[in-house]
Amino acid sequence: MNDILKAGDIVAFKAGNDWLSKAIAWFTQTDVSHTAMAYLEDSIVEMGAYGIGVHKIDISGGDSVYVMRLTSILDAAPLIRSADAYINTKIRYDFPALFILAGLLIYKRIVPTSPLLKITNLILSSACTALDKMLNNILYQSSAPTMICSQLVYQIYYDCGSEYRILIENGCVFNSPIEEGTPNSVRLIDLVDSGNHPAQPAILISSPLENIAMFDTIMKEFYELLCSSEQDAGDNRTLIDISAREMDNTLALTARFLDLVERLLEITGYDMPPESLFVTPGDLVYHALNLENKGTVNLQRLLVAKDFIFKN
Repeated sequence: MNDILKAGDIVAFKAGNDWLSKAIAWFTQTDVSHTAMAYLEDSIVEMGAYGIGVHKIDISGGDSVYVMRLTSILDAAPLIRSADAYINTKIRYDFPALFILAGLLIYKRIVPTSPLLKITNLILSSACTALDKMLNNILYQSSAPTMICSQLVYQIYYDCGSEYRILIENGCVFNSPIEEGTPNSVRLIDLVDSGNHPAQPAILISSPLENIAMFDTIMKEFYELLCSSEQDAGDNRTLIDISAREMDNTLALTARFLDLVERLLEITGYDMPPESLFVTPGDLVYHALNLENKGTVNLQRLLVAKDFIFKN
């Protein structure tokens, strides 16, 4: 690997033109939407829609990425071993972005219009379904290593001990300050914490996000609604045109998702606050106290060095 990119470095991809990247960048108010870790001499390990994989790379062209490195000079070997542990778990991690989107929707301020809540419910419901499956796999296959739903790169560093753990300050979700309100905006977490949510179970969406094509279509509509809501809020228009039943179900889904997250932390034995599961790419570039930006390179994925592997 060259002098710019070393094993263990974090590579943060600048947001591309796909709707998911745009939505994550919009929510985090940054220019990045995905992270990976430099693995061997010419490869990166990353989480994709179909699971954990290792890609060969070429740095002579391709996507623009930031290269982030710990300010302390530490051996990269523990990071590689930690990455290998996740690669070898054979965990299929469907739509990992669902978890970060769910966290952003819960902890960030949104203008709750009826169309936006419908997509919010779809995202939260699908995230609950995926998280419930993960919990069942842990409970019924307890001998298998487990993967919690934080960003893979952050988790790899976290598992290597206190010297390697990434310190986030004023992050997009984790340890974030309370944002100044925009007209008509709310934080779902505040409404749930205040007890302003229904006692009845959440109504799960009958058709959760099941494939990439559906996911991309929903993300396009989601991003467009976010942008239109922001513009309308700036014009001080009245946007809260939703029924109590719509908000009740969204808050019930929010409460269910948070309960599942706490259950996951309890079962896996991770001693961390729930917000830490929603570390964003922007946090690793702009809010990490012990990471240094070493500049940008162009990175292109080539052949798969290790197949993406699935849990049946």
